[in-house]
Amino acid sequence: MGLIVAADVLILGACWHPQDVLDRFEQVEKKLAASEKKSEGAVSGVELREYQLKMLARLRHIRDTMEKEGSSLDQLRQERDEARKERDALQVQVNKLNYRVEHLKRHVVVNAESA
Repeated sequence: MGLIVAADVLILGACWHPQDVLDRFEQVEKKLAASEKKSEGAVSGVELREYQLKMLARLRHIRDTMEKEGSSLDQLRQERDEARKERDALQVQVNKLNYRVEHLKRHVVVNAESA
């Protein structure tokens, strides 16, 4: 195991003794443990509960807004469908009228030639 640590130290480019490296690891672990304790102790149960209640209120507001927008979305879809039906009916009517105009043009030209 000493060879592995020594090899790791050489790879890192340092000329430290393996015991120095192990001591440094212990120091880092102690600092991490201390910082974890600080972060855990910073939030009490009361503060956490207040934060949860605030988030719950925000989420409920978002849900209500989405429901309102959803109902207006349904109304928009219904209006869109009605407009499409009206457009299709008007397009059929335009096609019929165009046919009648073409038919009348043919008769007007024929009547002008015979006169």
